[in-house]
Amino acid sequence: MTGRGKSIGAGAAKKATSRSSKFLKAGKYAERVGAGAPVYLVAVLEYLAAELAVRNDEEMSKLLGMLTIANGGEGNSEQDRK
Repeated sequence: MTGRGKSIGAGAAKKATSRSSKFLKAGKYAERVGAGAPVYLVAVLEYLAAELAVRNDEEMSKLLGMLTIANGGEGNSEQDRK
C-alpha cells in the first residue's frame, strides 16, 4: 500500500466495521443504517485515536507539533472554494 500510510490490518478493519454496524443498528440512532455509515465511523474513530496518540506522546508532539496539513478538514464542495 504505497502512499496510504499505516492503518489497521484488513481483518481488524473488517471486524471493527461489522461491530460498529451492529452497534449503530442496535442503538436505534436511525431507522436504517447505510452500508457506508459504519465504514465512515471506523475511519473517524481511527483518526481520533491517532490524533490523541500524537498529542499525548511528547516526542511525536514535538516532531509533528508545527505540522499543518494542506486543506485538512476542508470539503471539496463549490461553496467551500469561494
